[in-house]
Amino acid sequence: MLAAASVALGSPALLLGAAIWVGHIGFDRMLGYGLKYGTAFGDTHLGRVGSRALSSNAGFNGRRP
Repeated sequence: MLAAASVALGSPALLLGAAIWVGHIGFDRMLGYGLKYGTAFGDTHLGRVGSRALSSNAGFNGRRP
């Protein structure tokens, strides 16, 4: 939406902002981070991250991929 707005308004600054935002989201996903929940910073829609994830085996269902 931000990229479409930048094209419609002819604003290269908005397009740059959209590109940086998309790159940031992609980098977070590449590292295994996702959308944060309100319970804790380490709780994401992709699972738990950080030391809590290592110590609690959260989300482990007994099967290995």
